[in-house]
Amino acid sequence: MQYEHIINSGGAVTVARSQALAEGVELTFYNSLFVIRGEVGHPVPVDNRLYNLNVIAEGPAPVWLSGEANLRAEGSVVVHASENSYVEARASSTVYAYGNAVVSAQDDATVYARSDSVTVTATGRTRVFLPQKGQPGSEAAVDGLKDSATVIQEQA
Repeated sequence: MQYEHIINSGGAVTVARSQALAEGVELTFYNSLFVIRGEVGHPVPVDNRLYNLNVIAEGPAPVWLSGEANLRAEGSVVVHASENSYVEARASSTVYAYGNAVVSAQDDATVYARSDSVTVTATGRTRVFLPQKGQPGSEAAVDGLKDSATVIQEQA
C-alpha cells in the first residue's frame, strides 16, 4: 500500500502524519509519497517530520527544507535548504543551499551556494553559482562535475 498526500502548507505535514498514524500506517520511504505543491508566495516548510520519507517538491510554492529532511525537487520549484538537509534537484529546479546542506543536481537545475559548508554534485547542464571570493559560500565543496555542468564564481 502506498500512502500518498498532497502538502499545500506546513500544517498539512502534521495532519498527514497524524492521519497515517490513525490509519495504522507505519510510514517509510518505500510506502509513502508526499508531494509539496502549495501556492506562489506561500512557502511550505519541510523538516524532520518527513525524515526518511519519499518527498517530492513540485511547486509552485517555494520550499524551506531544514533538519535532516530530504526531498526531490522537480519542475521549476525553488528550494531553500539548510541544516544537514539533502536535495536531489532535477529539471529546472533552483536550490539555495545554506549550512551543511547537500545538493545533488542534474538536468537544468541551478544551485546557489550560500555557505562554505555546502556540498554540491552536479551533472547534466546544471549551473552552480558561488559568491565572490571571501563571501560565505565561495568555498563550498563542488564535487563530481560531469557532462556540461558548470561552476560560476561571481566576480567583485
